[in-house]
Parts: sequence; structure tokens; C-alpha cells
Amino acid sequence: MSNALQTIEYSNSLVLKVDNADNRLVGLVSPDSGGRDATVFMFDGDGFAGMPNATVDLTITLGAIGGSPILAMIGSNFSGPGHFNFQIIADGEVKALVDKNVPEEHVSEQWPYQLVKV
Repeated sequence: MSNALQTIEYSNSLVLKVDNADNRLVGLVSPDSGGRDATVFMFDGDGFAGMPNATVDLTITLGAIGGSPILAMIGSNFSGPGHFNFQIIADGEVKALVDKNVPEEHVSEQWPYQLVKV
């Protein structure tokens, strides 16, 4: 299942905070013009629930990529019910919060964000 593209504006900092990923969560940044995609987050619970409790500062990567790239967070659940919980924090303020239960196995979801430096 896909979700609608959400625009997130930031001026100084952009942080990804991941609390739960059951079973796999990947964050990919795709430049808006040329360049290569960058994997900015990857957690694999190896078939089990995972609580990575990870914080990733995306600011330097986004500065190197430039433009207004897309961040795609892709969650995959392989067995039983799953759960994904992450936040995108721009300049200290939560701009996106995903707290999603996935009721069945073999289901994937994607959450896309257009990241715009202002």
C-alpha cells in the first residue's frame, strides 16, 4: 500500500528517529535531478520485531545531494502482525509521525516525503 507524498520543509536540520521496525524498514533518498539514490537507514529485524531506537541526522546527506529529494521510507512485514514507528523532525519540530500497525504477514507499506530546504 502506498501513501500520498508529503512535503517537509526544513532550514537547518532534518532528523529521522526510528523507534520500531517489524520486520524491515529502509529509508532511501532519491535526488530530484540526476545523481544516485542514497540509503540513509536500514534495519532488518531478521523476521522478528525490532526496536532500533535509532536517530539519524539527514542534514549532511541532504546537503551533499542538494535540490529537493524524495525520502521513501519502506516498511516490510514478513510474519504475523507488524508495527512501524518513526518520526521526521525538521528544525526540532516533528513534521511526520508514522505509528502503523500492519495486521497481516507479507505486507509492505511506503511513506514518501519531498524534502525542501527553505
